[in-house]
Amino acid sequence: MLELPLTQQSLRTQNEKWAEEVLNGSLRLLDHCSASKDILSLAKECVQELASSLRRRKVEKCGLEKEVECFEMSRKNVTKLAQKSQENLKKIKKNLLVQGQGLPSAVNVLREAEATSLSVFDSLLYVALGSKSDSKSLVSKFIRSKRVLCENQELYTSEVEKIGGALEAMRRQKSSQNCDFVQVQNLQKQLGAFELRIQDLEDGLEGLSRHLMRTRVSLLNILNH
Repeated sequence: MLELPLTQQSLRTQNEKWAEEVLNGSLRLLDHCSASKDILSLAKECVQELASSLRRRKVEKCGLEKEVECFEMSRKNVTKLAQKSQENLKKIKKNLLVQGQGLPSAVNVLREAEATSLSVFDSLLYVALGSKSDSKSLVSKFIRSKRVLCENQELYTSEVEKIGGALEAMRRQKSSQNCDFVQVQNLQKQLGAFELRIQDLEDGLEGLSRHLMRTRVSLLNILNH
């Protein structure tokens, strides 16, 4: 859209207020993209630390209190950051919708694109939160890879919940002082699958970040022409 001469002319003729708003919008998207990448990175780190702990310890010594405690502390930290980011996203989206009436068409379309992009970031954060995503989730529509099958109902089941359940089951075996080797293997597989899912999302965000940067450069070139 930004390559169309009519769009460029429309943006150049806007008053300084709307020109600044368009540039601020592109900057907000870059900031939220960066914040989402940071949160997903923390979530992946949380999973990697648990997987590393399981690999280091002997199966016959099953006391998992320390691993469970560390995992829960890390998960709560990620959840807190994600919730704070989601609250911020919702406020911005609300302001965009309320203030978007009566705007020049080119500016309005860019604001709508910003609101949609913010919805993508909001959906992505459900992965870090460990929340279940319903079939209408933007993320479920956008993810396409060999490692993730969107048609599979398992996509909408929280990996974090399954990991927490498996940890709790293993911890309850404390009295026997022995862990089921199959349980340990299954948990490690769950951790691996979740890490790959996060990696898919991180790769997508990296591509989106580059695209957003190019878009901002295009806007700057148009407005400064």
